[in-house]
Amino acid sequence: MLLVGLVACSDGASPPIDAPVSIDAPAVCVMPNACPCFSNDDCPATTRCHAEDPTHVYCTPGARGTTAAGGTCTGENDCASALCVDGTDTMRCSKTCMTNTECPAELPRCLGGLGICARTP
Repeated sequence: MLLVGLVACSDGASPPIDAPVSIDAPAVCVMPNACPCFSNDDCPATTRCHAEDPTHVYCTPGARGTTAAGGTCTGENDCASALCVDGTDTMRCSKTCMTNTECPAELPRCLGGLGICARTP
């Protein structure tokens, strides 16, 4: 499974300086699709990137996975990045990258168009 979606947890509008703050106000990124994401890097610290389906990928409250890039995974919630991809031998946690040198040995190639570590074809 490959997750594609992009950024922005805010519409950029700021509340007026003297606007009251409600203690019951919903937290940022609570509603599905409120904060689209590609990986956990795009989400606030208390949320994780979740793929409901290929067109609904968003930050949602919850614990992030802890497996580092290159480790085995069965789904997005296993990975620190929320990127679980097909490896040569099994599913592996990936991560965002710009060059091959940033990628683990198990996923040695940085796919330039997507910016994620991937297996060698």
